[in-house]
Amino acid sequence: MNLKIIQKIINSKKIVGIYEDINIVNIKTNSKEIKEGDLFLTINSGYLYIEDAISNGASAIITDVDNLTYDIPTLVVDNTKKALKSLASYYRSQYKGIVIAITGSNGKTTTKELLKYVLSKKNKVLANDESKNNILGVSNTLLNLSNNYDYLILELGMNHKGEISELSNLVKPDIGIITNIGTSHIGYLGSQDNIFKAKLELLDGNPNMKLFVNGSDKYLKGVSATKVEPVNLFNHLHPISTSIVLTIYKYLGYDEETAEELMKNFSGVKSRMQHYYIKDHLVIDDAYNASYESFVNGLENLKQYDNRKIIIFGDMLELGKYSTYYHQKVLDKVKELDNVIIITVGTETAILNNVYHFYELELLKNFFKNFNWYDDDIVYMKASHKINLSSIIPFFEDLW
Repeated sequence: MNLKIIQKIINSKKIVGIYEDINIVNIKTNSKEIKEGDLFLTINSGYLYIEDAISNGASAIITDVDNLTYDIPTLVVDNTKKALKSLASYYRSQYKGIVIAITGSNGKTTTKELLKYVLSKKNKVLANDESKNNILGVSNTLLNLSNNYDYLILELGMNHKGEISELSNLVKPDIGIITNIGTSHIGYLGSQDNIFKAKLELLDGNPNMKLFVNGSDKYLKGVSATKVEPVNLFNHLHPISTSIVLTIYKYLGYDEETAEELMKNFSGVKSRMQHYYIKDHLVIDDAYNASYESFVNGLENLKQYDNRKIIIFGDMLELGKYSTYYHQKVLDKVKELDNVIIITVGTETAILNNVYHFYELELLKNFFKNFNWYDDDIVYMKASHKINLSSIIPFFEDLW
């Protein structure tokens, strides 16, 4: 993109250094990713890494610090986050392909990755990495968008009112997906009713979008949309993710049976019902994040096994005043399973367990070293991401 066009898009009134009308290859906010001909846009303390960006080949800078002078053009703005959003909006306005936006309390990332996987077999698809689903992550993804891509698939996340609206207005989806209305972030939003209203902000960017929702969700049943009933076709995949992807794949004109065949080879998403077979043990890592609803889905999956189940239950965060209530509800669900040993980790779960509770992962590892393991034990791990339960997978690989 031409630097003069960039200047107009971000409304930069001040230029420091020698101004040249140059072409920019890419716009990056991470100095480590800068290559020859790129523009470096500083976010927060990013101005501290301008020299690194220049040494990596940056041709121009956008920053909100106006007392810096370099040998390359430097565009100064009042707010670099607003500049990033303006650039992202411009890239979206130039895109002619199909934009699919996904939100919901659970299953967003699996739905996104699964849909990307099946569509990529015949198309070029861009999606946001991992769970970079806030305004910065989505904006950075849009900076990579071009009409070489047939589809753009974006996961939209939130923990406060208005965030989905901002994201939807930025990406203007052609197709929308709401996986469910759960209790994630209820500590911030106050009630499931408020979570429901926040998820419906998805429509703000395009009220005429084709909307697909979980038809079994009590909050979504009354929404004007295509209702999709969850079907558990594959044990390692979220039922609503599988069903929605199949429905959209067919809606886009592709063969549904082809999608099912493709899904059989989908390895899943890291720390979301990911299966590790270590010696004779099965470890199910479902610890990327946790809510009551996603925990129940995981426990339902465990019912197919007769083996002894070691359930490692870590803290579910962002529940606020509802924390004790939902942790107890999960424990009640766990107790419905046969042949189970319950192990809790963290601070929120401490009230649930006076036998096998550990405040730190290192203490849990020490306990497991002398634990009476059965050869065919199944270990199921579930917690919020900050608990870092997934980090003990290498420990199990060394232990067995």
